[in-house]
Amino acid sequence: MHRRTAPLVALLLLASSAGAETYWDYQAVNETGQGTWPSENAYPVTLTGVILNNAEEMLDTTANFLSYTEADAYTRGAQWQVFIQPTGASDHAATAVYMGQNYGALFGRNNDAYSYSDAEWNAELARVEYDGAHRLRKGDLVEVVAQIGGVFGGKTNINEMHLKDADKDWTMTLITAGHGLPAPEVIGPLSALDVAPTVPGYDASYPWFDQGRQSGAEHYQGRRVRIDGLSLTGTTAGWGAEAWADRVCTATDGDGREIRLRLPRFSELGPGTAPTGTFSAVGIFNQETGSMTEGRDGYELFVTEIVPEPAGLLLLAAGTAAAVRRRRRASA
Repeated sequence: MHRRTAPLVALLLLASSAGAETYWDYQAVNETGQGTWPSENAYPVTLTGVILNNAEEMLDTTANFLSYTEADAYTRGAQWQVFIQPTGASDHAATAVYMGQNYGALFGRNNDAYSYSDAEWNAELARVEYDGAHRLRKGDLVEVVAQIGGVFGGKTNINEMHLKDADKDWTMTLITAGHGLPAPEVIGPLSALDVAPTVPGYDASYPWFDQGRQSGAEHYQGRRVRIDGLSLTGTTAGWGAEAWADRVCTATDGDGREIRLRLPRFSELGPGTAPTGTFSAVGIFNQETGSMTEGRDGYELFVTEIVPEPAGLLLLAAGTAAAVRRRRRASA
C-alpha cells in the first residue's frame, strides 16, 4: 500500500466501524430497569437526532474546578447535558449526552488529574458545543458518535465514563440547523403511565415499569412529552431555585399518583410563577436515580413549559422574556 493512501484507508475503516444504531436498542433494559447495552465491545455508536434542550437550561456549565479535597463524590463542578431524540416514529426512545468537570473525587480516585481544569473545561465546552462557527442549540438535527457510554439509574447515557481521556470523547456534528423541536408526545393524565397487569413481568410495586417498553414510563423515557391534569402538592418548592437538587417539586393527578417535576435553571429559562389549579406540563421525560437497585424508580419530568388548563398562555413566556432582557442588559 502506498504510504500516502494509508491514512485515508484508516479513516474510512474507522468511519465504517462507527455503526449507526437505533435509540431503541441503545436504551434496552433488563427486568430491574437497568440498561443492557454492552459496554466496551459495542462502540463506537452513532445516533442521529434533534437536540431537545440547551445544556445551560438544565445544568450550570460555568467552569468551576474544585480539588478532590474540596469536593465530594457528587460534586461535578461544571456540568453539561442535552437529550437527543430521533426524528423517525419507529425508533421510539431518546438518549442523554453528558459530561462533567470534577471527576477527581469520584469512585475513591482522590486525584485531581482526573478532573478538567477550568481552561481544559472551557476548551472541551467549545469542542462539544460548536460545529465550526455554529453553536449547537435545541432544535438542531445532529449526529453523535460515542466512543463509550454508561448506565445511570435506569438509562444508558452517552458520556465519557467520567474520564477526560481523548479516546473517551464523543463528538456532535451538525446536520441541519434549526430543524425544529419534535411536537410533544401527549401522555395525557398520569394514569396513562399505569402498566396493565397482563404485561409480562408486571410488578404492582412498580406500576409504571414495563421491561418491553411498549407502555408505562420506559416507553417515554428521554423524549419530549406533555402530561395533563396536574396540580402541585401544596408546595412551590423549585420555583426560583438554581441548584439542580433544589429545582424540584411534586405534582399529583388528584387520584393518588404523583410525579416529580424538575425545573429549568431560572437564569436561563425561568417558568414564571408556580401554577395554581390544574395545568399541563411539557418537557423531557427523564429518569434520575443514583442507585443501581432503583432502576425502576426515579421518573421525573424536566419541565420546559407550563400550560394552565384549559389551554391558555404559557407561564414560561414571562420567565423567558425576563431571561432575554437580562442577557441583553449583560451584553449592552
